[in-house]
Amino acid sequence: MNLPLRNTLLATALVLATSATMAADSPIGFASLNGGTTGGAGGETLTVTTGAELYQVLKDKRGDDTPLTIVVNGRITPENTGESKIDVKDTRNVTIIGAPGGAEFDGIGIKLNRAHNVIVRNLVIHEVDTGDKDAIGIEGESTNIWIDHNELYASLDVGKDHYDGLLDTKRGSEYITISYNYLHDSWKASLHGSSDSDEGRRFITFHHNRWENVNSRAPLFRFGEGHLFNNYYYTVIDSGINSRMGARLRIENNHFESSKNPVVSFYSDEIGFWDLQDNFLDGVYWDDNSGPVAGDAMTSTVQYQPPYRYQLDNLACVRDIVVATAGAGKGLRTSDGSCQVTVPDPEPEPPTPDPEQPDPTEPSEPEQPGQPSDPQDPGGDGTGDNLALDAGADGSSKGNGSSYGNVNDGDPDSYWQPASATGERISVKRMAPFNTVVIRELNDATRSWQLVNHDSGEVLASGNRLGSETVVSGLDTQDIYKVSLEILDAVAPPRIAEMELYLGSSSGSGQDSDDSNDSGGQDSPGSSGEPVFCADEGSVCEFSGTREVIYGADGQYVRRTLTGGTQCTNDVFGDPVRGVVKACFLAPVGQGDSVAEPLALEENAAGFCNVDGVVESEHAGFTGAGYANTDNLFGTGIDWAVNAASAGSRELIIRFANGASDRPASLYINGQWVTEVNLPATGEWTNYEESATVSAYLSAGENRISLRATNNAGLPNVDRVVVSGGNLTAVACQ
Repeated sequence: MNLPLRNTLLATALVLATSATMAADSPIGFASLNGGTTGGAGGETLTVTTGAELYQVLKDKRGDDTPLTIVVNGRITPENTGESKIDVKDTRNVTIIGAPGGAEFDGIGIKLNRAHNVIVRNLVIHEVDTGDKDAIGIEGESTNIWIDHNELYASLDVGKDHYDGLLDTKRGSEYITISYNYLHDSWKASLHGSSDSDEGRRFITFHHNRWENVNSRAPLFRFGEGHLFNNYYYTVIDSGINSRMGARLRIENNHFESSKNPVVSFYSDEIGFWDLQDNFLDGVYWDDNSGPVAGDAMTSTVQYQPPYRYQLDNLACVRDIVVATAGAGKGLRTSDGSCQVTVPDPEPEPPTPDPEQPDPTEPSEPEQPGQPSDPQDPGGDGTGDNLALDAGADGSSKGNGSSYGNVNDGDPDSYWQPASATGERISVKRMAPFNTVVIRELNDATRSWQLVNHDSGEVLASGNRLGSETVVSGLDTQDIYKVSLEILDAVAPPRIAEMELYLGSSSGSGQDSDDSNDSGGQDSPGSSGEPVFCADEGSVCEFSGTREVIYGADGQYVRRTLTGGTQCTNDVFGDPVRGVVKACFLAPVGQGDSVAEPLALEENAAGFCNVDGVVESEHAGFTGAGYANTDNLFGTGIDWAVNAASAGSRELIIRFANGASDRPASLYINGQWVTEVNLPATGEWTNYEESATVSAYLSAGENRISLRATNNAGLPNVDRVVVSGGNLTAVACQ
């Protein structure tokens, strides 16, 4: 599929988008953060048929970071194991998955201890009465764990302490996703935090799980933050979700049927909190003798938004979609986020090596050729054919069965995904000359990237998010052997669907254009000639009022809205390209137009919505009516509302005072996490400083801007937020 190119003066047009579907081979939620969770993807696959074989393979794996997938085929018991539990200890980069024919753990459980990047899928584990008596236990500061498509059960026909939990996490374990599991017939289903002293950040997502015929702990959650969405509950006997010891849970689009006390805070000295959104209650009843309950009104006690992207199934289909997909033996079926069941693609055939000689600079990795097709002019504007279709491809690594050649096969649904989230590369090579690159990413994971002439190291373009489509245009015509997309930082291994190359009819300063980009002359950085040269790099660009300043060279530019002149330097603009002489230009102001001033959002003024705390004026140095002082809790925040005349990237600067300690935060736009914001100590509460400039994409129309504390001390005292980028107005909060 070919999509129209969007010509732009800037080298990068960033579009934020959420993929319509999420593939079954990577987690949604907290396990997608902190570098992502890939398990044994990209490594060897072994099959075991007894517990002893499984135990020994995992024991041999300790301290070895090489990815490994272990397929369990058959029935695992204490007798054929010779141990009381299956230990996954001091182990990294492992997937344990049941064979399609079935994998049963009868009377023996799995314990993860000091484990990282581990996936457990498609297993039936039941009636565990040896070892710790947990079906699955996770502890010892284990991180990036994905528990997916398992069936876990015990029995209610025995005493409540005969078995322990079905799925428990303890002692500092975090960045965990629990999805598409069937948990049933248990007195104590799922505990997270072993006691009121088991403090931890505890980041856990639960989605599309089926909870049935359980007495309590569905789940019990102490401290930290959790997210529960699209789960189905049937016959909860005593209590369901139990938030304790200051835990903050977002609970949305869940279906509770024939259940008692679906959401409570019982049995701790300190209560926990919940943010309830669009849950369905059917035959539910309440008993508040043991502590606070949400009640039929399902009243929220906190506002909390998890820091990742996800897609909700409509509440009307939650029961049916969960019953159809949750548990082992379901073929790893998932929801597409639109109430439809998706079936994973079969395992891909081994890639066919490129018949040509390997690239001498990358001898260790085989390459994949692009598959020729019948290319069409994507824009009908003279941009021409996608030259990458007839090129080769290679990269730094590949995971989850992906292929290098997927980035130049013309298929927008196939993708390359590396084994890790940072320091990775995908390259297209042996192509015809080009001057435009289009990059398509499926999962919006990238946070920093650069496009590089692989042989010379010259950076052709760089940016932050890639999104569903990033267009790099205005390049000199590139007649090179290999062009590389380098992933410098990402929240999870990115999925790059296509890396398209075109030779447009007009280039930045190439052979096909009469309008060259002379960075040192008086011409503008675009072919139109409208922006006005202001200063060479290292000089002062002088102007009055507030203007949009364009900085860069050779088709690679950044824009900043600045007031009263500026130094034309990399420090001010962030160095969009290395190794060339850059210049500053003033963007044109149309006749009769006014220059857009930055918008300052002050407390108790237009655009200020809410603070989880108070507006105060005790400490001097603020600029408006006061400053916003949040409660000293994780997740407390401040909300503002602005209207943008058009969609696009804007810049935010936060003015704050912070005393003696750092208080970092997360920035959200319209409920979606954008980035972390560093808000360091300022020494005194009367010493106000400005944050580094933060870029964020605003939609046309009303936008909600939120700042949330990511530490237990809350936010600093926030005086104001200044938003720049033009055509912005403060609006009353809805």
